[in-house]
Amino acid sequence: MLTGSLDGTARLWNAESGTELVRLVSFRDGVWVAAGPDGRFDTNDLEKIQGLHWVMRDDPLRPLPIEIFLRDYYEPRLLSRVMAASHCRRCGRSRV
Repeated sequence: MLTGSLDGTARLWNAESGTELVRLVSFRDGVWVAAGPDGRFDTNDLEKIQGLHWVMRDDPLRPLPIEIFLRDYYEPRLLSRVMAASHCRRCGRSRV
């Protein structure tokens, strides 16, 4: 299931469990980000991500630049991987 919001975000959900699979964020300059609930993310332009920062639960008032987390959390083609994992091609049922 896909839901959208006026703030420019959309969320892809597992309709059976109600679990959020991935959040999509679009910026005015055409840059987009797909982010999973586990922190993994993908974008169409790593060089132009200006409005995206990482916030840690234990220090929520200090946003960190996304570049710090590229090695551990950047996952190219995240959305297509989530979609492939959530749909069983053989039986047509949701796997997530």
